[in-house]
Amino acid sequence: MADNFGGAGFQTANYTITGSTNSYDVEQALVYVVELDRRIAEETGLDMVSLASAGVDAYGVAQVKNSLGLSGRAYVKTHAGKQYLILKGNPRQRPVLRGTRYLASNPQVAHITVGARSIARAAGRVTGIVFVAYTALNVVEHLMTSDDPRLSSLLGNIAADMIKFFVAAGAGVLAGILVGTLTTVVAGPLVAAIFVGVASGILLDRLDRQYGLTEKLILAIEAVQVQAERPFARLAREIAAWERWFIDKAVRQSIRFR
Repeated sequence: MADNFGGAGFQTANYTITGSTNSYDVEQALVYVVELDRRIAEETGLDMVSLASAGVDAYGVAQVKNSLGLSGRAYVKTHAGKQYLILKGNPRQRPVLRGTRYLASNPQVAHITVGARSIARAAGRVTGIVFVAYTALNVVEHLMTSDDPRLSSLLGNIAADMIKFFVAAGAGVLAGILVGTLTTVVAGPLVAAIFVGVASGILLDRLDRQYGLTEKLILAIEAVQVQAERPFARLAREIAAWERWFIDKAVRQSIRFR
């Protein structure tokens, strides 16, 4: 049964699982999430997964700000085979980290991202989560709201979302690394990575919608599937031809000996 969810104009389905004490409209909630994600993407150019990823990065900036302040400066130095985080500036502006040198493995400074390797590692940590989130969201959308039965449609949407995420995330990482080479302000590379990543995601979404890139990717996947199926189809045709030849030969032999 379809209805409007909360007066927001979303078309939702109704499927209730009844337990011993409670009832859950599971399908209604899932369809609402999918349609909300679609609406957000249409309005902002970013879906919920991208926004969540940006939120995680923003939380990292907030942690750095609370520890060092937005102007906090730091760099990594290796001494006697150990890596140290060296903090610069007035320690009174650092509400938490009052010292000037910490081991890089110290839990107090583990959240502070300094250097190209650290920025790339921080971006890589969310990649697996993002892949699972995009896959799950696309599967739910395909099963509950899509009228397109093609498996290539599902694979194309997942691939397109992941490609856009990787390109946007890569652009953000490169921007963060570039800014990191120009300044020792810890928050600078993180802010640059977030800003460029979000802007790249919005641009890629707009290009996708304008030029139909996802649909072209789906058609390409279908073409590959057709080419992969052709050898089996040819084999089936050959087998059928051999069957007809043997049947015809048997019929001719039977006629001859009558």
